[in-house]
Amino acid sequence: MDYIVLNLEGRNGRRGIAQIGAVRVDEKLNVLDTFRMSLDEGDHEGFVDAAENFRLWCGDSPLVTWGMEDMYLLTQSLEEAGIDLDWIPEVFDGQAIYQEQMGGYGRQAALNCAMAVLGMKPRRFSSALTGSMNMVRVLQNLSFTRGIESQRWGYDCFADDYEMCDYEYDLA
Repeated sequence: MDYIVLNLEGRNGRRGIAQIGAVRVDEKLNVLDTFRMSLDEGDHEGFVDAAENFRLWCGDSPLVTWGMEDMYLLTQSLEEAGIDLDWIPEVFDGQAIYQEQMGGYGRQAALNCAMAVLGMKPRRFSSALTGSMNMVRVLQNLSFTRGIESQRWGYDCFADDYEMCDYEYDLA
């Protein structure tokens, strides 16, 4: 099974997505493909085209984000553009995988801090794609399969009010 490691760059002080960066990986986190797109502010038609291209590129592969903020931004932007959300696949939280396995559950860990703890030098966050690649590098140092199996995030967690859902860890 493939996974899509997703990072979005939002607009400074404004709602909306400036960049989409994603990396398609296999279960062993080998990079298979990348997706990068910059979006012009206020270009509704361009955003709709970008969202459709991203949807087609993702297929039904689950998404992995660092925390859930990018999913909130994505779903909010899609809704505002009048785009159906039914295509969004299962979503996993890479930050929660890191926290569970590194003993920091309950505390947020910035991606660059996670990289420092693991002895990595972050590549500069000059683009959403760079952020996705950094996330892949962190996940490669963890038990990704165990983390995915222990987490059960799904689209249903993103109710109309975008409240965080409760999720269970199966620590078997």
